[in-house]
Amino acid sequence: MPYRMNEKQFDAVLALDGLDRYDYFVSKSKVADWELLWGVKSDDGWLVPVAPEEFDYFPLWPHPEYAQKIVDENFPGHRATVFERRAVK
Repeated sequence: MPYRMNEKQFDAVLALDGLDRYDYFVSKSKVADWELLWGVKSDDGWLVPVAPEEFDYFPLWPHPEYAQKIVDENFPGHRATVFERRAVK
C-alpha cells in the first residue's frame, strides 16, 4: 500500500524539473521507508521504453498515481504496478 498523497503534493512534484524530481524520488518520497516502487506493466511484461538517445531504461515512480498518469497519457493497455524491492535481491 502506498503512502498517502494529496492533489497539491502530486501537482507540485509534477511541476519540478527533472533533477528536482529525481531528488524528490530519492530523498523525499519515502521510497526507502515504504520499500515500494511503481512501474508500468501490461500483460506482456514491464514497460521498458527506448529513449531518443536509443538506450533502454526502466522507469520507476514513488507512488502509483504518478505511474498511472503516464499510463493514462501514453500507454493504453498498461497499468501501474508495484515493483517490490525484494524482487531484485
